[in-house]
Amino acid sequence: MAEDMCRGLLLRENKPFNTQGITDCLAQFGVKKGQAQKALDNLVAAADGIVCKEFGKTKLYFASQASVTCVSPEVMETKKQLNASLSQQNTDRAATIKRVGAELNALKGSLSLKQVEERIETLKQEVAENENKLKSVQTGSNVVSKAERQKVEQVFTANMGHWRKRRRVFQELWDAVSESISRRRADLFEEIGIEADDVELLKKQQQLERNTPKRRCM
Repeated sequence: MAEDMCRGLLLRENKPFNTQGITDCLAQFGVKKGQAQKALDNLVAAADGIVCKEFGKTKLYFASQASVTCVSPEVMETKKQLNASLSQQNTDRAATIKRVGAELNALKGSLSLKQVEERIETLKQEVAENENKLKSVQTGSNVVSKAERQKVEQVFTANMGHWRKRRRVFQELWDAVSESISRRRADLFEEIGIEADDVELLKKQQQLERNTPKRRCM
């Protein structure tokens, strides 16, 4: 059995092996080095297509090349050209497969026809709504709804309440700590980096709010 496996390996690979190389290849089949050496010696002694060449202490075993027919230069050149042609075809087909794969991945990430139609319909509705708003702006009509105005007013009122509360707390604290300080408040604020509300500016803002007519709601 070891002889058959050694012979098959040498004929199949058609290249020189030493005993250790044969053992390594056939170890998965349970062939030990001693078994491989004995099988190789028997094959060489049988003179049945297996040859041994010695190089110093190294023995190389390989399939006999006596029955191998030499290929003419013309046939060799033809085979080289055929190999080059097949290699180019393989390269071209690999590039085609890569391109088709990229196109397939792109298509997988694209919208279906139904999704495209739904998206177009949604965009049409958005365009119509924006055109109506644009017409309202161009004609001077109010585009702020009553609900929107009320929401903004509520937020503004709440924030103004917070602002007044914090301003009052700060004022009380400042009055307590600055009671014995004779310097002007504005100078102290500037020196220690406190930003205060401009009272005159606040009055003007309040006056502007009173004088601005309320916008009509849609």
